[in-house]
Amino acid sequence: MPAQVIILDLLQAQHRRVYGAVASALGQHGVDFETRRWWSGWCAAADLVILADPLSLHRPAPSTRVLGQRTLTRRRRLEAVADSGMEIARWAAPQTAEELRSATGDWNGDGVVVKHDWSSQRQGVRFLPFAEIETWPPAGYDLERDVVMELLAEDPRTFKLDLFGGHLLAAWALETVDLRHSEFYRSTTLPIERFTVDAATRAAAEAASVALLAHGVGYASFDYMLSGGRLQLIEINSCGTGRNNPWELWPDLYAETYARAILATLDRLEEIPFYGELKPQVAASLERPPASSPQGYPLSDGL
Repeated sequence: MPAQVIILDLLQAQHRRVYGAVASALGQHGVDFETRRWWSGWCAAADLVILADPLSLHRPAPSTRVLGQRTLTRRRRLEAVADSGMEIARWAAPQTAEELRSATGDWNGDGVVVKHDWSSQRQGVRFLPFAEIETWPPAGYDLERDVVMELLAEDPRTFKLDLFGGHLLAAWALETVDLRHSEFYRSTTLPIERFTVDAATRAAAEAASVALLAHGVGYASFDYMLSGGRLQLIEINSCGTGRNNPWELWPDLYAETYARAILATLDRLEEIPFYGELKPQVAASLERPPASSPQGYPLSDGL
């Protein structure tokens, strides 16, 4: 079926090889795939607009189907995929000290990982020892948006699955610095390597990715760590497009899988809400964070 898909990417030059191959592959199926740097009125006529970065709240037209706008907070992302069948590291959103003690009583380790909704690239993610918790919540913690999670320290690697619309694009891993280390926010050490994900984890991730379409999420990166020899989800990055090494290292892989995923997504276009329907979620998720973080980290829009 003929269709027009537009991707907005301010840094599209970094992905030129990928986008060019995607356009060629989609063209063979009658799909016009264009890359642009910013929103304009002609985007409203496209069948689907994919954002490499979220736009301001009022920019997209209400009648446009848009994937990539920020619609979910950190807490809501976990809730949105809770029924997908994937294994998720134990987490909670305690309102009181009593709820915190009840939720974490059988967790491993001597503290919890506090994850602020606005965090990006580990800034705003911190280890909080139980011994340092005098009251709950701590300063700067948002009871409706932030979460605590069990620390998984069995293996230093983070395993990443990149998906779009229910289809796996690539699976790769890299070593990460332990959250208890003083410079844990320097989160990675190279190199990164591809790995073969087990069938059950892949199926659950793809089911979760399909569920996220209803929230306007197309491209998403799922982060896992090993616990008990099994991959457990610790994070979902649900807007943006991969701007990291995998796209540069394996452009042919991403071009092939991305084109296939977009085609499949066009077949289920009716499952993607119009932007006007998503706007209340966007408004809620784009609320600004506090003026400063509890640990003095620079703030960013929560991705």
